[in-house]
Amino acid sequence: MRPYLCSRCLKGFEAIPVFLRHVKHSGVCHGQKIILRSEYNRQLKIQQEAASKSSRIVNQSVAPGEHSSGTYIGNAGSKATEGLALPAQSATPATIPTSIWVPPPVPLNPDIIPTLSNPDATLGTATYSAKFQSGSLLSTESEQYAYQSPWTYDALSFPSIPPPAISHPKYPPDFPSPVINPYSNCFFDGGYESATSNELYRNPWAWEFEGGVGRHNAGNINVGQYESATQAAPCNVTNEEIGSREGVDIISGNIQDFLYAEKTYIRIISKGRIIYRHPTAGRAYGRGQTRWEAEREKNRRLQDGNPYGMWGSKDEWEMVKWLATEKVSQSSINKLLKTERFKGGKYSFSNAKALFKKIRDEMSAFGGPEWHVEDVALSEAPKDKVIFFYKDFEKCADFQFGQARFAGKMSFAPEKHYDVDDMTRLYENPWTADDWNEKQESLPPGTTYGGILVASDSTQLSMHSGDVAVHAVYMSLANLEQSVRASTSENAWVLVGYIPKSKFTNAMAAFRGRPKAVRTKLLGLLNRRLFHRCMTILTRPLRRKQPHDVIDPEGNVRSVLYGLTAYIADLEEQWLVAGLGGQTCPHCTRDTTHLEDAESGLPRTRKQVLEQLREITDTYQKSWGRLPSLEEYMNLAGEKHLNGVDKPFWRFIPGLDIFDVLSPDLLHGFHKFFHDHIYRFNRTGMGLDEYDARLNLQAQFSGDRAFLHGVSHISQMTGIEHRLLERTHLPIVANAPGVINENVVRATKGVMDCIYLAQLPVQSDRTLQAYEAGYESFMTYRQAWIDNETRRGKKGVIRHFNIPKMHVIRHHTHHVRRKGSANNFTTETMEHLHIGVKDAYRASNRREWKQQTVRWLNRRDMIRDFEDWMLWCRAEEEGSCNLSQGGIAAEPTRCLDNESQDGSDGSSVYVRGIDGEGDSESESEDTEVEGEDDDEYDGPESYGEQLVDEHEGGGEEENAENDQVHSWLMRQASSVVESRKTLKRKRRTDLALDRNPRSTTRPRLAALQTTHQISDLQQVRLKPDTRRTSIQQACYEYDLDLAELMRQIDRCPQLTNLLTLVDEHTEIDIWHALRTRLHSAAYKSGTRMQRIRSKPASPNCPAKHDPVFFIDAEGKTARSANLYDCAVGQVRLIFRLTPTILTPNPPLMAYVRSFSKIPRSSCRATGLLTVKKIDGRRQHKLVPASDIVRLCPLAPVVQGHAPRDVDRDGVLDSFSTFYLNKYRNIDDFIFIFSNLL
Repeated sequence: MRPYLCSRCLKGFEAIPVFLRHVKHSGVCHGQKIILRSEYNRQLKIQQEAASKSSRIVNQSVAPGEHSSGTYIGNAGSKATEGLALPAQSATPATIPTSIWVPPPVPLNPDIIPTLSNPDATLGTATYSAKFQSGSLLSTESEQYAYQSPWTYDALSFPSIPPPAISHPKYPPDFPSPVINPYSNCFFDGGYESATSNELYRNPWAWEFEGGVGRHNAGNINVGQYESATQAAPCNVTNEEIGSREGVDIISGNIQDFLYAEKTYIRIISKGRIIYRHPTAGRAYGRGQTRWEAEREKNRRLQDGNPYGMWGSKDEWEMVKWLATEKVSQSSINKLLKTERFKGGKYSFSNAKALFKKIRDEMSAFGGPEWHVEDVALSEAPKDKVIFFYKDFEKCADFQFGQARFAGKMSFAPEKHYDVDDMTRLYENPWTADDWNEKQESLPPGTTYGGILVASDSTQLSMHSGDVAVHAVYMSLANLEQSVRASTSENAWVLVGYIPKSKFTNAMAAFRGRPKAVRTKLLGLLNRRLFHRCMTILTRPLRRKQPHDVIDPEGNVRSVLYGLTAYIADLEEQWLVAGLGGQTCPHCTRDTTHLEDAESGLPRTRKQVLEQLREITDTYQKSWGRLPSLEEYMNLAGEKHLNGVDKPFWRFIPGLDIFDVLSPDLLHGFHKFFHDHIYRFNRTGMGLDEYDARLNLQAQFSGDRAFLHGVSHISQMTGIEHRLLERTHLPIVANAPGVINENVVRATKGVMDCIYLAQLPVQSDRTLQAYEAGYESFMTYRQAWIDNETRRGKKGVIRHFNIPKMHVIRHHTHHVRRKGSANNFTTETMEHLHIGVKDAYRASNRREWKQQTVRWLNRRDMIRDFEDWMLWCRAEEEGSCNLSQGGIAAEPTRCLDNESQDGSDGSSVYVRGIDGEGDSESESEDTEVEGEDDDEYDGPESYGEQLVDEHEGGGEEENAENDQVHSWLMRQASSVVESRKTLKRKRRTDLALDRNPRSTTRPRLAALQTTHQISDLQQVRLKPDTRRTSIQQACYEYDLDLAELMRQIDRCPQLTNLLTLVDEHTEIDIWHALRTRLHSAAYKSGTRMQRIRSKPASPNCPAKHDPVFFIDAEGKTARSANLYDCAVGQVRLIFRLTPTILTPNPPLMAYVRSFSKIPRSSCRATGLLTVKKIDGRRQHKLVPASDIVRLCPLAPVVQGHAPRDVDRDGVLDSFSTFYLNKYRNIDDFIFIFSNLL
């Protein structure tokens, strides 16, 4: 424990600021003074011995990147002159003295002596070793400011003049340095955390001594100014607190610890999180003009500000957009333009050639970097040249980095996020994980790390016949929010490479005499080597290690250095990228026969694989005196579990370990693993008919897909179906007949927990521990599938678990801690990106299709970018849309990039994320969505307004939660209307941009909450579905007990306190649905709105009464309620009294059938909670509709064989005991599972 003294007891210890703390005098001061005196004497002796070793200043020449030594002189207790090791006199600016007078040396804390003796340590708050500063990073004129030799740490003193700061090469020396140097922003105020000054370049050694206590004059931080310099997206800070983390103790006032700490992160409390942001990363060096701003000025100069730019009118622009992006041949375009309708010079082009030339010439500033073409030939097949189309990686990254649509959606500095307890680490975006934080420490202060995400996959372009396939390579920025990258309509991904697959006709002719199997393997090896040769060309920019200036979306100039953060690929593609053979782990050294081992192997490294490749060549050459042939090399590499690639592309990228950036994939590693193994094991164990019968008994909610004819006959499924089966799999397996036993259920429960925990968009230490526990449970009980002989292959029972996907998911937690949550490196988005590549091929005439495909994609990108630019210009000029708050909304009229709402999340109106694999098709007739319950968004006038969170400020989260209404508004603003077959009412198309449509509907929402007394998370239609009906008639239509309902009304204080006397003839208004928004503060979930139904039976449709969670605790609201603050009930009626003069605003009420209290303990085998129906007079309850929190995912507990006479519509009436099925969607999993952690 460090000694802390009050002001009165500090006399005689003024020279020891390391122990200063301004506290009130207490009885502990005397004991602390004894400890302090002993420490002071010991340190004083050490200091005097060190000071006597030298009596002069040492100045010597220092070459860039090297160290020079420096020695301090002076006696303790007297004024002394000490030497600061600086560059040579000729290289030293006149403003920087070569000798500095300082106060007497100060005793050191022995705990930090090892740190001070480290030659790489520098006197600063950020780790920036002089050894790292190579001449290639900073220009010659800046070296005199950038290089400062380390101090010799025989003693420590405080110079009165700061050392030279770090300057940017392209800015003058007097420009403020981004580095927090040791003499700036060293903030203490006597012990307690406080807001500190935003002035990063002050001299902190201007101490005011009052009674021997050193106090620093610290002002209040301006969070907005700090955010503008370090973060494009200002976080809504509440109760701002600035402090430090990772070895820095500001609370105790430990100056030396603070100065020499490797990291000093800025501490911010925001939205229930404690955020530690890197203090020197992401510095803005000035302002610049964005690409869109430059184009707007050019348009004003050349086109007089025409809103459609080079196109004369809206009509011409819409025609150009259609002609350029649809799969229409040039001859068809020419025929269309020759018709009477388009004659007469109506357009600025008369044929397809003129149109495409104008797009190419006048829209060249849009669409991103140009394509490059290069002939590629392997040394093994010099006559088989292929054409490789690619874009410059760095230019594409710069293009994305400066996209105005991403304003407010990017991060430029690494952070560490903690829960409110300041102990539980949170992992979300890549910049919140360990890898980014560690890489930032090796960069020059002020540099912005640009994280590159690369995704590649092989896709088949030809349909029905032909074998045309390519490797499509995409890139995106890890600096973008994961929600932006997950949405294909945001255009956050760029196609950067078109790697062809060749038949190598000439090379394969030499192997005609070899068996077909050998020739097939050799052809595969040549294509693998071709892939790596093309990737070597594509990734050349990643070899550069010199930061360069880039303009961010808000116009700030930043010094950016790009690096590969993650490589996104399925397992087969990862083997290709890593150069590994199949059936091995790309993350550890486990091979084919050891994948089932309980423990993982040693981490696989780049060095290890490269050494194996050299060993193959060297050993063969020593033995045979020549290099191995292609086939010999392939066989030798196979013995080492390699795939035969001798020159992997990643060997040229400095500092990159490819096995660190490869990551487990959600789509193939979890969902496909479930379908290929877990689902098949259990379906075999209970029988196909039993599985279909149990599946038909699962309760259906609004928007849920139903397998009308079961799943046993479906031969091919996509990721959509895989997720649908996951939702109900464990309740189906529980208590099933056949060979399904308790151990099988436990193993299934373990793997289901892993699948859902891996999907969390925000991970924490607790969720990662729960994932590891689930995986251990799965590994413990997996033997049950072998024992009951359901793990079968073509040859019978398989007696091992050497399954690569099963092994790889054990590494999930490691990669989350290194790179953020798994949503950052999933292939789900990439599968959807293939659609554009396929459309481009199908728009060609199949002759020279590569060139035609590239040109078509280039035109499409230009049209998209130009369209977004037009929307941005209108929003900027007319002020109806603030880009920094929400970005440009997705344009749904794009025919090539519409996201399909797969309905996999049931009741949600909007589901984020793309499911499914582009190359497979499901049998659509076996799944359907109940049409009458589809909940399409009907526009603001229908519900008052899409909900806006008025309690959490305006950040990216709310914009993501409201992008459904935002998209609707932008559709109107762009005056482009595309009919949708699910529209329920005619939408307004004359909405002008100079009017804010939200302003017209916001009062309606507020009025709705007041008149109906519902929460701000809920909404109902303005007009009820049934008007002015009596309570007696409502009971008849809804099959309710009138006496019981009247009894509950008499007990309800919300109704008995009204001036209206309520009886069975009182008129009420009835609604068939209530919508509620899911609220997850801790974890950003993907679904947004849920529809809770209460509909009577009709001749064509059975009754729909959904189960819900409603508040059953005092003082709780829908925002603050957790699982055990709620009760379970089935909504039987949603109504309110018809307004009258005496009762103008009666509350909206819900009449529910109650279930038993939610238990604290779960079922032993399934881990699911169970509830039962309540019989008797307490089975119904009347609650305010504002107390309804969300849908309750009930699943029936089926013992033995499933009854065949019950369907999904009668499940809630036919069974009495139900599981709380937390696996119904990710939101339900978060709500239920988070209370069980």
